[in-house]
Amino acid sequence: FTGTALTFNGLVTTTNGGKIEITNSGSLTQTATGDINSDGSVTQNGIGDVFTAGDITTTADDISFTEDVILTGPVSMTTSGTGAANGDISFAKTINSDAAVTTRDLTLTAGASDITVTGTIGDTASLEDLRIVSAHDVMFTASIVVESILQNAGTGTTTFNSTVNTNSATLAGIDLQSVTNVVFNDAVTTTGDGRVLIDHTGLLDIAPAADFDLYGLFNQSNATGTTQIAGNITTTGDSIHFAGAVTITDAATITTLFLDTTDGGANPTGANITCTTSAPSSAIGPPWAPPRRPAKSSTSIRLSNFASSCSRSSNCRSSRRPRPDQAPIKTCSKSCRSLIVCPP
Repeated sequence: FTGTALTFNGLVTTTNGGKIEITNSGSLTQTATGDINSDGSVTQNGIGDVFTAGDITTTADDISFTEDVILTGPVSMTTSGTGAANGDISFAKTINSDAAVTTRDLTLTAGASDITVTGTIGDTASLEDLRIVSAHDVMFTASIVVESILQNAGTGTTTFNSTVNTNSATLAGIDLQSVTNVVFNDAVTTTGDGRVLIDHTGLLDIAPAADFDLYGLFNQSNATGTTQIAGNITTTGDSIHFAGAVTITDAATITTLFLDTTDGGANPTGANITCTTSAPSSAIGPPWAPPRRPAKSSTSIRLSNFASSCSRSSNCRSSRRPRPDQAPIKTCSKSCRSLIVCPP
């Protein structure tokens, strides 16, 4: 399809591997009745914006947009992909609702394939619920403003490279379920319900710039995963919980890590800060290279949760090397039986 202003008002169906390529120099409009069911890839490669309320479904073939996408209704895109380039979903530019007062849902299902959003989400008009039903890798390169983020399954790595803001009154701000690896590289702010729920089997990585300012609890719920953290977590009187040992990273960048459930003292009642493990992983610690002695960490941990029995500071002690090729581990234990693993 090639044209200036293109509109899909009715169902579009292809068979026998039929691809759909849309080159629009003006606006592309897909109404709620203009769904696309394609037996091949769906590609928008024109220079005009896309206004859509229609769903797109392919048979393990890619869906891609090169221009800004504006949601005029709830939209679902499904590839049920089987791997890289066999059902990827990608957006090269921004995704927004059509107006701030009409937030829209976006649901993406990529199966075993990847989802990539290069532009901002909701910077002009917030989305309502951003839902990832399934994917391998999920990459958000730019900032996100939505009411809530839900991911039901992920077999690769879900990465947030820029800021995340959520404001749902009824749903968790971020709810990552049955995912593998999760990386936060920038700040996370939630209001409304404001909870952050993370159930992962691989690595949870919270970078130094990824401070969490939450209007709700923080809960990491799968002890089979590993957690490394360099960003602070602050809640407004809600609990912070880790299901496993926590590694403090980037000691050269941060000098103090704050876990605060008192909202900086504004809510002195606070809430519990807990971990449910009692032993560090034997894989923690940078490679040991004799004869240099590993430098001691200058990173300290400050806890602000006056309602719990945890002490507000931690005492680190060295333990034996878990393996000959690794540096000593420093463990910091609190009276609430939580455990933090400090860098050596």
